[in-house]
Amino acid sequence: ESWYGTAGTCSACATTSTLACTACTVRFGGLFSYIIGNVTAGNTYTLRLTFSEVWWTSAGNRIFNVEVDGVAVLSGVDVYALAGAKFTPVVREVSVKARAATMSVTFRSTADNAIVAAVEVSRPDL
Repeated sequence: ESWYGTAGTCSACATTSTLACTACTVRFGGLFSYIIGNVTAGNTYTLRLTFSEVWWTSAGNRIFNVEVDGVAVLSGVDVYALAGAKFTPVVREVSVKARAATMSVTFRSTADNAIVAAVEVSRPDL
């Protein structure tokens, strides 16, 4: 699922790609996952998550957790509380160790739907 910002909020995003434009497009749902391939078991990776609140105008309405391979890496995420405004990108990075050749990144809501604007995985030593 995706939600796109209004022309008034994100009109510049039609011609340029910036972190601010990432705040205009999100995936949301009660429970959803991404499967990241081409990782090596035992190696450590940096998981960079970009969040943006596109609906609520106050903290406490949307709260969720993020898990990697079933292990909580972020708990009680409230994007509006972190950003302080709608359509404002917030980035969180966590270090994770791959358990297999794929990595599952799961978003699990506790209030309203979980939400994410971007998911990036990289090796910090490369």
